[in-house]
Amino acid sequence: SFRVAKYSMAIAKKLGFSEEVISDIEIAGYMHDIGKIGILDAVLRKVGKLTDVEYAEMKKHPGLTWRILEPIHLPENIVLAAAQHHERLDGRGYPFGLTAEDIHPFAKIIAVADVFDALTSDRPYRTAMSVEKALIILCEGKDKEFDSEVVLALIDTLKDGLMAQAPKDIYRELKYSDIQSLNQFLSTIAGQLIQPVTEV
Repeated sequence: SFRVAKYSMAIAKKLGFSEEVISDIEIAGYMHDIGKIGILDAVLRKVGKLTDVEYAEMKKHPGLTWRILEPIHLPENIVLAAAQHHERLDGRGYPFGLTAEDIHPFAKIIAVADVFDALTSDRPYRTAMSVEKALIILCEGKDKEFDSEVVLALIDTLKDGLMAQAPKDIYRELKYSDIQSLNQFLSTIAGQLIQPVTEV
């Protein structure tokens, strides 16, 4: 959650949000997975693929996050961002099945930060992916799962080196396939990101 908060802040800064808004996004990043305290440890720490029943259990955590945060009177922006971070632009997310226009803008930021962190850090069920592979996956989900403007802002923060200026203990897990050609890769994938979606 600490890394997700920092990634979210970097993206929000690139998108031009005010310091006050960035602070709210940071708090939402810290809080986004608090609902996992209500999920069985056997599900959270499972090494293999989740069964349908286990996945249904895991999908409860954003709703639990909502139930934990809503009564303590945090600003609505923070609560909505934390509770909606698994929604998708195409309406196939959870727990509410919201579509693009109904998803809080902060939640769209945390969604990208959360997936980027999940892909680039070691998990019980797999080792960390390279930054390049993670970004390709995010770009493949543009305008279906992820807001393309938010993904582009993440790429731009990497290009600008903003994340490299953060404390090394936050970003030490990031792996690159080819550090020598990273800038060229980031420029290329950013160019692909802004291409219009073609129907298949």
